[in-house]
Order: sequence, then structure tokens, then C-alpha cells
Amino acid sequence: QYDWRDGLGERDRRPPRWNRAWNQWEWNDMGTDEFLRLCQLVDTEPYICVNCGEGQATEAAAWVEYCNGSAQSGWGKVRAANGHPQPYGITIWGVGNEMWGDWQHGHLNATNYGIKSVEFARAMRAADPSIKLIGDGVQTEAYSGWNREACRIAGQTYDWLSVHHYADIPAATDTVLAYSLALTTPVSIERMLADTFQIARDASGKDLPIAFDEWNITHGGVPYSLRDGLYACGVFNALNRLGPKVPMANLALLINVLGATQVTPTATVRTPTHQAFDLYTNHSGTLGLPVAVDAPSYSFAGSANLTALDAVASLSADRRTLYIAVLNRMPGDEVRGTLKLSGFAATDSVKVITLNGQTPETANTPEAPDRVRLQSRTISLQEAASYTFPAHSATVLEFQARAE
Repeated sequence: QYDWRDGLGERDRRPPRWNRAWNQWEWNDMGTDEFLRLCQLVDTEPYICVNCGEGQATEAAAWVEYCNGSAQSGWGKVRAANGHPQPYGITIWGVGNEMWGDWQHGHLNATNYGIKSVEFARAMRAADPSIKLIGDGVQTEAYSGWNREACRIAGQTYDWLSVHHYADIPAATDTVLAYSLALTTPVSIERMLADTFQIARDASGKDLPIAFDEWNITHGGVPYSLRDGLYACGVFNALNRLGPKVPMANLALLINVLGATQVTPTATVRTPTHQAFDLYTNHSGTLGLPVAVDAPSYSFAGSANLTALDAVASLSADRRTLYIAVLNRMPGDEVRGTLKLSGFAATDSVKVITLNGQTPETANTPEAPDRVRLQSRTISLQEAASYTFPAHSATVLEFQARAE
């Protein structure tokens, strides 16, 4: 139901609107220009989702023109008058959000969404042909085969297909069961995303990459613990293996509500999920590599034949740094692994970065913000070749190539 035009101009003159989806006031103090300034400040690429429910294609096209049009265009003149003469150049645009859900205002079935999203795509690309569009998708065959129908009609107009997944672990769940659910869910996510990609490709007639643009664990307001950070590491490993099938993934959310970072008036807390992002963002390469794992298997919460160790590898763009990320799924047992590198001559110095805590339920709080944290040390290549991975932990081994 959001009308982006309500968020323009002087903030004290913007109209407040009653948000019927969340039953609270939207004051419109945070409009397009403020959002894009935030993106600049935190050095991230904006992704704007247009109103495909109660909104119209002309309204979406006007938003594209406001962001990307020249200062001589109709809406570009408005942007310039608001103090931003240079186009923002926003590339990524979503055509609606979860339009398959009956909680959305302007909810559509798959056929009508496909038709409407084609209309939106034509209007938005007329305003800027260079933009990339994300269509609404679902997990595999959910909502009566939504993906097949929507992609049959509109798949050729999309650049990505959006898929969301939340792992719900109720707060009162037994700790052993909660751990097993958190650590096995990434396995089903990996399978779901691969199957959804195949469905979208069959229906659209082209490779249609997945934008996994909402994912997280939910558990009723309990602080995020090490268990949840390890869940995130499992998702990262799955995304490594999926590669170009899922080139975009976005945790929901950033601050407080399901947030990787928790803030109070006097403290900022990096949750274990935040620590997992820190580990993989700063200790992963851009080139995925194949990994073969031979490790003990176990059956947990109905998931049979899972290996105790989940490992992926990546290489830096200059091919000088090799990263091997290993998730020890075992809740109480350390696991010794024998490492064999093929085709990479490493120096004798290996950096080891580990995410761990006293128990899987250990959480960071304003009073104790570092119970779960990253720890780093350096070991020899011989020590890395036979390494013991602590229970309930994620570890990255970082190797440097020998000088040629």
C-alpha cells in the first residue's frame, strides 16, 4: 500500500499514513532520499521494491525516473529540487513483495501477478532500460504451483526470482531439538533453492537466478545464540555450493527485530549471527572450489546421513588466498579432520578463525557482549593438515600461496 511520493520533500510537510498492514503510523520521515543516503553511509547497494499491490505501473515507473532520470526529466526535476541533481542510478528493483500472500494489500493469484508484473516491467524499463528486476517467487511448488504459472507468463521479464525462508524454532523448544533443527535446516534450504531454480528455469525458458532476499531464524524474541550463528554459517555453505543459481541472499533483518545487531539506548550487541557474517565476509574468496568430505554421519531430528563436518572452499580473486570453511555440526563432540589440498601450494603459516561459545545456547547481551566471538590464531601447515574442530563451531582455515 506504500506510496513512495509521500516520502518526498521537507519531512515536516510529509503526510502521515496509517499502515494497514502493520496497524501503526507511517510518518514518512524515512523517504527515498533518506534511504539512499543511508545506503551511501553504510556502503551498500540499494534494492527498492515497488508497490505492485495497490500501486500502478505508472507509479512504479515514476519512482524509477525519480531515482535514475536526468535532472531534465519530469521526476528528475523533482529530485533535483529536493537537493539531488545527479541521478542515483539504482539498479535492483523488486516487482512487489510476497504478492502470493493474502496478508498483502492488493494480493494477487499467480496468473494475475504474472500479467501485472509484465505491465510493471515494461513501464519501469521504459523509464530506465538498464534496471534489473526481481519477480515474486515461492519455495518450489508452494501456493498451488505459483512459480510455474508466474514464470510462464512473466519469467522472461525477470532477472531474478525472489524466494523467502524463515526457520521457525519456538522459544520453548527443547535445547537438543532446537539445535538439531537449526543445524539441519540449511540442508533443506539448499535442496529447496536448487529445486526452485530448476522449476523457474523450466517455466521461464531461461536460467532465472534466485534472489534469496529474506532468510533468518525466528524463535519468539529469545536472544540469538551461537546455535543461530551456526545456522547462518550452514546457509553460507549452502550458498557457496549453489553458486550462480543463487547470486543474491539477504538476511532479514538488520537491527533489533530479527536483527543481526541488537541495540539499546546505551549498547550495541553483535549477535552470533552478526559474528557469522563477520567470519564469512572477511574470510571468503569470490571463486568457489569443489570440496570432498569424508566424515562420520549422524541422524538428527529425522535428517539422516548428514556428515558431522560441512566444508566449502573459495579462492581470492588473485588466486593467492585459499579459504576453507568448516562447520562442525556435532553439538557435543569435537571432530578431527585430515586435510588434503590439491593444486594449491601453501606456505607454512595458516590463519585459523573460529566462531564458538561455551554452549550452543550461549548468547551475547548488553551486559556480556563477547560471550560468542571470533577467535584467531596462526598454526603450521602440518597442524592444519590434521586439525581438530571444536564441538558446535564454525572455522575458517586461511592459506596463502607460496611465491612462484
